[in-house]
Amino acid sequence: MLAAMVLLGASLLAACSDLAARRIPNALTFGVAALAIGFSALHGPWSVLVSVLLFAIVFVAGSFPYGRGWIGGGDVKLLAAGAALANWPGAATFLLATALAGGVLSTVELARQGRLRVTMNRFAVAAAAGSLEAGMDSDPARRNKLPYALAIAAGALVLLASETFAPWLQLVRA
Repeated sequence: MLAAMVLLGASLLAACSDLAARRIPNALTFGVAALAIGFSALHGPWSVLVSVLLFAIVFVAGSFPYGRGWIGGGDVKLLAAGAALANWPGAATFLLATALAGGVLSTVELARQGRLRVTMNRFAVAAAAGSLEAGMDSDPARRNKLPYALAIAAGALVLLASETFAPWLQLVRA
């Protein structure tokens, strides 16, 4: 539970920074990663290994959308550090809740900008073509505008809830 509270606090700080400057400080993300190692060390070497593997897997998986310009580097680092801090099985709940919150956040932002219908049409084109690139917005000025740290904070909040008063939110039980 302490790790989930730390993750929620750090992700709220990241969300404030992301909203204000569209940046998540490296000191924050690597601080969370260091805390993940420290917390997992309290539970033995197996827990440290799992934490490091979670960080590596999420970081490598996040490099694909980062390379395409779909997500920011700070978001990828915070997601990886958050998964490491949540450890297993909390990382499953954290990552799924974050992804769902990101989808809601994206939908709200697209609707706010009046671009939801166009985007849904592009998704239909991409699905029909079998290619993500077919549905991509060609204007890079409209990309990387979403403060995804908000979704990460929502994922951390769901993780904390799942470890305290709402255990039914846990995807996997230890």
